[in-house]
Amino acid sequence: MEITFEGGKVVTAHTQGHSIKTDQPVDNGGSNSAPSPYDLFLASIGTCAGVYVKSFCDNCCRFVQGKEDHGKSASFRNNYFRAALSNN
Repeated sequence: MEITFEGGKVVTAHTQGHSIKTDQPVDNGGSNSAPSPYDLFLASIGTCAGVYVKSFCDNCCRFVQGKEDHGKSASFRNNYFRAALSNN
């Protein structure tokens, strides 16, 4: 991983062919051109947990697939996934 400083408060991480740009909000001296490092940190934890929640739901609810209410089951899983990760 390589970390570069692009000017101002912009800091970019380069890893595995991807560039992940961060910036600070205007009230912290940045230009708000990208998520703040803290927001990106929270997003990385949420998406990491989300992969495991999604995998659990896919494996747990596999027996429901193939029944007439498949659409409802998929919707339930998606809503459960959203509720599990929502901070509201």
